[in-house]
Amino acid sequence: MQQQPSRVKRQSERNVTMTLKILILYLCAIPVLQKVLTIISKDETETMIVSFSKMLTFFSIILAIALFWVITNYVVTNKRIRSFVEVSALYGMCLLCYLSTGISTSNYKFIFALIVLMYSMELGMKFGMCMSLVSGLSIVAGDLLSCSESMRSQMFQSDLILFGSFCLLAYIVGFFSERNRKLIEELKDSVNRDSLTHLFNHRYFYEYMHGVMDAPVEGMHHYILMMDIDFFKAYNDTLGHPKGDAVLVQISNICRNLFSDRTVFRYGGEEFAITYTATDAQEAVKIADHLRTTIAMTPFEGEHLLPGHNLTVSIGVAELQVNDTLTNWIERADNALYKAKAFHKNRVQLYSSVHDRFEHLDSNNDDERIVSIKTLLSVINSRDRYTYNHTDRVVHYCETYAKYAKMSESQQKMLLYSAYLHDIGKINVPQEILISEKKLTPEEWEQIKKHPVDSAEIVRGIRNFGEIAKIVRQHHEKFDGSGYPDGKTGTEIHYLARVLALADSFDAMTSKRPYQRAKSFEEAFEEIRRCKGTHFDPDLAEVFIQAIQTRYVDDRSNKK
Repeated sequence: MQQQPSRVKRQSERNVTMTLKILILYLCAIPVLQKVLTIISKDETETMIVSFSKMLTFFSIILAIALFWVITNYVVTNKRIRSFVEVSALYGMCLLCYLSTGISTSNYKFIFALIVLMYSMELGMKFGMCMSLVSGLSIVAGDLLSCSESMRSQMFQSDLILFGSFCLLAYIVGFFSERNRKLIEELKDSVNRDSLTHLFNHRYFYEYMHGVMDAPVEGMHHYILMMDIDFFKAYNDTLGHPKGDAVLVQISNICRNLFSDRTVFRYGGEEFAITYTATDAQEAVKIADHLRTTIAMTPFEGEHLLPGHNLTVSIGVAELQVNDTLTNWIERADNALYKAKAFHKNRVQLYSSVHDRFEHLDSNNDDERIVSIKTLLSVINSRDRYTYNHTDRVVHYCETYAKYAKMSESQQKMLLYSAYLHDIGKINVPQEILISEKKLTPEEWEQIKKHPVDSAEIVRGIRNFGEIAKIVRQHHEKFDGSGYPDGKTGTEIHYLARVLALADSFDAMTSKRPYQRAKSFEEAFEEIRRCKGTHFDPDLAEVFIQAIQTRYVDDRSNKK
């Protein structure tokens, strides 16, 4: 997992200050060492071994203090304990330096100014003033106890001046340090917040989310909620951008009221991101749906001019998985949002992939057939993302139809397997045709029309999938015989192939393509009714429309 830049920067600053403190520590040790060497040189009775032992003992004590300090800083997580050890070690060495160099006659009283300076910069004015007080009292007490009575008055005056200098140093350095720190925080906040909504922005979102991933909450799961305002472009085009900005601010305030300000982000344009924790996916969806409902029930100026006469949002939800990356997590939430908008908007969609939904199709998920299908879909996904997403939506529509029509379990499985595999033959279509943003030429269209036959050939190679291969081959046949590849008519076309044709055509009509405007669900229903008896089975067409209306249109109306 990539470490966030701010954490690396903070670690670098900490390493620098740690180095400076160690230098102060050894600076204090130099006068003490000189004192030890002077004592050793005066004692002529000592052997070289004894003298060396004393020096070694001294250096060992200093090294032990330094090592203990460093280990405490990098191992102990409690900041108070860490700070106490650090301050005690520095102050102790300064005091030892002062005591070992003559106390009242010491030329190293200034050494206390170093820790006053360091901690005024690092911990602020208040802590610096406290260090000034402790240092000043230590010097005054030492001088009063060690100097002669005749020198006390003079020494006390000089100590007061030194004490005052410590306080002045702590005040000046602490003041500017705190002001600088506050200015940096204000600048960081300004850079990290969106100027319109005052929510945290896209840049800070990534920095914050790394911290979320590094801080698991016991018994809870992390979720990303990606939210997009439905028909916002139409709102802006109709009422103007100032009104659109007002809507963004209003929705931002709703999000801020329902979630912590620090967990809500303006991801870009009319898209928002929110991170939160929940006990399970059901609770996560419930939280997201509460947000959706709150926005749907909030009055917005001019919302009656929108297609649904109501300003709504679509929401995608994705859970943080084990060994996940932030990029993959966000991509799953985006895919869920895309799916929510594709299925008639104003809805919450929990992320699920095509592969995930195989779990309910077969109790033996290691079955070689399932492995074969997953492999084929992975190939399609790598070559043509549109076809992969199209397959995902067609499966949804087929599943909706199967449940509404109360199909048997065996028929449901057969229909869904066919939906998963109906476009697998596009593996043989050149990639430049699959991803072309231009209207296809007649020659390119002929190559596309081969995919039902190729799909059937591939599917026939999977054990016990002979009938599914027949359904896949026939999903572009038309009720009046004008379809391809075999020109079959009416009930010559497999019953499930007729259902699959409806789902496939419905998604093609309601999906945006570079050369074709996406139809609304209502426009697609009208087109299906117009083509009953020619392209589509007239009886199945009405059942399909009712199934989709019940799941995506009526359900949408009930949620307002």
